[in-house]
Amino acid sequence: MYRKYLSGRTVALILFVLNGISILFGITLISLGIVYIVDHGNMFEVVGSSLYTSGVYMLIFLGLVITIIALCGYIAADRENICLIVSYIFILGLLALLLFISGIMILSFRSSLGDSSKNLMIDSLRSHYGRHGIITDAWNLVQRNLRCCGVDDSGWSIYNGSWWDMIVNSDLYETNTKLSESSLFYLFVPESCCAKKLDGLTGWPTDIYRDKKRCQTWQYGPPNKRNGPHNDAIYYAGCFESLRSYINNYAKPLGILALIACVILGKASGGDFLYKPNCTKQKRRSYDSSRLDNSSKQSHV
Repeated sequence: MYRKYLSGRTVALILFVLNGISILFGITLISLGIVYIVDHGNMFEVVGSSLYTSGVYMLIFLGLVITIIALCGYIAADRENICLIVSYIFILGLLALLLFISGIMILSFRSSLGDSSKNLMIDSLRSHYGRHGIITDAWNLVQRNLRCCGVDDSGWSIYNGSWWDMIVNSDLYETNTKLSESSLFYLFVPESCCAKKLDGLTGWPTDIYRDKKRCQTWQYGPPNKRNGPHNDAIYYAGCFESLRSYINNYAKPLGILALIACVILGKASGGDFLYKPNCTKQKRRSYDSSRLDNSSKQSHV
């Protein structure tokens, strides 16, 4: 009798611990998802793919649901309500499946950056940069934070003939024409392609450009020419490879965290499944003992 009671208490303790871990993971998923959306959400507009952001939004939603459901699991286990526990097991299994799907979505986004994504970036930069505010802000954010310019390495010429080029370098005196590339006022690249001075202590870029005029208008080398004297005022790296390495660094831990949470939910669901028959046995024993007490009282009477 004591062993059965002890095993029931052990299962209950394991269940409470797993529910506590589920709550912690739910809060962690919500926090990380919000940080990724706020700090890095616009970066993925330049790729033209919603796979990553959809996975992150799903993680935020699931983290919120996990926290609420785990709290309900405490109540169900404390009251030993069979209907609540069965419903809790079913919902945990469903959440584990959805977490697995969202983790796979985020991890698969790392390998989805191929030629199609590169072509979307080229089209986005040439046709929409400087025309639509969201795309322009996203590209400026990517080029500043990742210290890159254009799509390919040394690919400053992608701006030549783009929508941004036609607007910024338009001739004020002749309609539908733009300045000659030999003009001293012709801008080859936007200022987000220009390198900034680094802080001596932190190593992070400051708000001061090294030489913005040399970056945007230099005629004797980059960005006007692919080859020539080195121009330390402009970024040489292309944003496609920089963005790919950035995603590899950040998407992998977030996707793995989702899969770990999936495993924990599966364990919690299994703990509830073990706890359910134990509650049934305890209730049945209490019911049988009450019947025996009543029958004994009646016999004495």
